[in-house]
Amino acid sequence: MSGSRRRIFVYPVERDQAAELAEKLTSGKTNSPRILLDPVSGSLVIYGTTEEFQELKKTLSAGRPMEEFKQRLAALRQKMESTAK
Repeated sequence: MSGSRRRIFVYPVERDQAAELAEKLTSGKTNSPRILLDPVSGSLVIYGTTEEFQELKKTLSAGRPMEEFKQRLAALRQKMESTAK
């Protein structure tokens, strides 16, 4: 069972969202991987099994397409507003 061995994984996230994500992922869970915030890089440091890390990656990446869409939409809005002046 090579996947049941705990390891350290680093998951980069947006620096301003890292603390909030770490809080959401750890709140109310007792049998979960340890998740710490690296304030210097804004990354999540995860101590868990490969399966736990893959599950966290699925959870974290589920919201990314919508966030990227919102960012592109905001940039487009700014561009349109600046050309309308």
